[in-house]
Amino acid sequence: MKGRPLSLLFLAGLSAVSLVLCLFPALRSDPYAVYDGRELTLTGRVVQKHAGGSMDIRAEGVAGTVRLYPQKTDPEEAHARDVTPAIGQTVRVRGRISALPAATSPGMFDGVSYYRTLGVAYRLFAAGEAEVFGEADAFREGLYTLRAFLGGILEEALGAEDAGIMKAMLLGDKSALDDDTRMLYQQSGILHILTVSGLHITLLGTALYRMLVRCRLPF
Repeated sequence: MKGRPLSLLFLAGLSAVSLVLCLFPALRSDPYAVYDGRELTLTGRVVQKHAGGSMDIRAEGVAGTVRLYPQKTDPEEAHARDVTPAIGQTVRVRGRISALPAATSPGMFDGVSYYRTLGVAYRLFAAGEAEVFGEADAFREGLYTLRAFLGGILEEALGAEDAGIMKAMLLGDKSALDDDTRMLYQQSGILHILTVSGLHITLLGTALYRMLVRCRLPF
């Protein structure tokens, strides 16, 4: 470590954070766990949508986003009302808070840490229809629609099981990946293949670069 002050600084900072978390374990817990099961009315802007209908809402007074799970409705009826919010729009909905699932034993899934890496403060399960108003972000909503469209093509071409793997690899959508397949990849130590990583971006960038070179565009 001699002659590497940045390494020493990093280790000192890591040790300080570990010490604080050991002395104050409450910092690692879900601060909204005490509100588990309570109902509230949330108003916020949709910042991201996920396959399956869930979406992330940015609301005032919340340190992070809220993962909203809309009320289950008949698909044809919901389409007729056209109340599905788009990215960028504001929603007002009443729902029930659900605490993030914390690990109760070593090796278990730690929902608190997982959702915190995603910036999610807590989950809200809607108890009724959401009021939608405001302008949508046409660009980001268009990207979401394109992703859903490409996912539908994969499902038609490959079937549900294989499409789930390809959507995880190509579109970063793991919602269609069944638990057995995920476990097999994890036990084989190749779960990272199903993640859109730097390798995927490198391959895409290289292919794009070579295509532009063939088009004789200037460097």
